[in-house]
Amino acid sequence: MRRIATGHLIAMGTLLAILALANIAAAAQEKRHQATGTIATSGPTQLVLLKQFGRNQAHWNFVLNPKTKVEGKLTKGERVRIYYYDDAKGQRVAEQIKILAPASPAPAAPAKTPAASAPTPPAQPSH
Repeated sequence: MRRIATGHLIAMGTLLAILALANIAAAAQEKRHQATGTIATSGPTQLVLLKQFGRNQAHWNFVLNPKTKVEGKLTKGERVRIYYYDDAKGQRVAEQIKILAPASPAPAAPAKTPAASAPTPPAQPSH
């Protein structure tokens, strides 16, 4: 009887240890991160963020899903902050996207105005 009780205790302890490790692994997998940058491209299921690292630039891909909270409409050139986690496949999954600065409008081309004609000098009387 004592052996059975000891065996059950060992089995219970092992099971609890396995569950604890599984919870730690799941928590490590879904560690929350944030990234700030400019939207290079966006679609219904993905977004590419252009990040600056000093003089270098990197493109970071994010997965968007129905749970992703988005403030407004995502437009190329907007500066955003993305809160995300890495899923089991190693993909960055966006949980929330905050727009920090709207996309700057493209500079307008200067309007072409007709060249102002230079005034003609007054005619000199001939003598």
